Amino acid sequence: VMVDLELMLNDPSRFLNSTSISDNLDLAISDELYGREKEIRKLRDVCERCLEGKSCGALILGEGGVGKSTLAMCTKLFTHDANGYFVSGKFDRNSTRPFMAIGDVFNSICDSFASDIQSPEQERTMAEALSRSLGN
Repeated sequence: VMVDLELMLNDPSRFLNSTSISDNLDLAISDELYGREKEIRKLRDVCERCLEGKSCGALILGEGGVGKSTLAMCTKLFTHDANGYFVSGKFDRNSTRPFMAIGDVFNSICDSFASDIQSPEQERTMAEALSRSLGN
């Protein structure tokens, strides 16, 4: 093994001659959702109701690896396109902090509000609106 490692170090062409490595190697992961039109429509409907001022939300549930995060990001895109707020939290069954997802949701909405504030007047208006909504 040591001899092979020294050969690789001293003369790598002996190992890479038949391998072509492109500088423009582009590995892309598709963000397309296939077969999820029904779920996307339901989420879009919920977003539209929220944008009309109705209190609503959605939970995306399922086993690991079925595309929940991708579905959520799709929802985020059309919520953002409609000038709405998208918030999310991720529940981790193995976490020692079971309510962390709720904290994530509040952090997410606070970050969204903060990123929209562009003046001290907007900050006061937002603080007053939050105070009225949440109480003192």
